[in-house]
Amino acid sequence: HYLSRYPDSEMLEQVINMRDSLEFAKAIAANTTEAYTSFIKTFPRSRQIDTAISLNIKKSYEKAQERNAIKDYQDFLNRYYNYDQGEGALTLRDNLQFEEIKQTNTVDAYNKFITWSPNTSKKKEAISLRDKKAYADAMEAKTIEGIDEFIYRYPAAPQVKEASAMR
Repeated sequence: HYLSRYPDSEMLEQVINMRDSLEFAKAIAANTTEAYTSFIKTFPRSRQIDTAISLNIKKSYEKAQERNAIKDYQDFLNRYYNYDQGEGALTLRDNLQFEEIKQTNTVDAYNKFITWSPNTSKKKEAISLRDKKAYADAMEAKTIEGIDEFIYRYPAAPQVKEASAMR
């Protein structure tokens, strides 16, 4: 109320800083993403804005880790990929996705994972599992066409030599 009553006061900057500090203390006490987000939106020019943003990111990352779900890591990455926790969130999301893909165990699922996560540490393992599954599918089909398609699609697969010998 002081701010609206005395907009030209010599104490205006001190009052604004005190108000911001009190509101920031409330956000810290609540220690939730909602509290930090509200502070950031309400007081974008506050001296504490950088700290509030940092705490909000940290809390958002902790929230994603607690839930430990692909969607939560992806939501975090959509907002904060370029921050310190971005790499960690990306790795955790990729690991969860990879475990899901392994349960699905289809060539298509492995190919999508490899395409969507080209820099993942799981790429070599995904390629290996995809090649094994594609080979198994070709052998299960028991046709020359199936074997030829496997060789054509996956020429670098270690199983190509064995598949070629069956033609």
